[in-house]
Amino acid sequence: MSLILIHRYTSFITAYARMGDAVSALELLREMKLQGVKVNIVVFGAVMDACLRAKNPDLALALAAELRKSLEPDEVGVGY
Repeated sequence: MSLILIHRYTSFITAYARMGDAVSALELLREMKLQGVKVNIVVFGAVMDACLRAKNPDLALALAAELRKSLEPDEVGVGY
């Protein structure tokens, strides 16, 4: 998958996060998955940030559990 494509999605998700627009960030995440774009730790962080800025910690926690299962061990961090 093209790194440019991943970077573009991540940039848009980050912009939505800065605006506190979790709905749009989640829509882009869904689109990434439908397009077969691999979700990485940067995307994970941006979507989590969007949920938290939208004051929806329950959604952030649910998303964290879902995304954590989809990441490779070396993408999550040391100790996971």
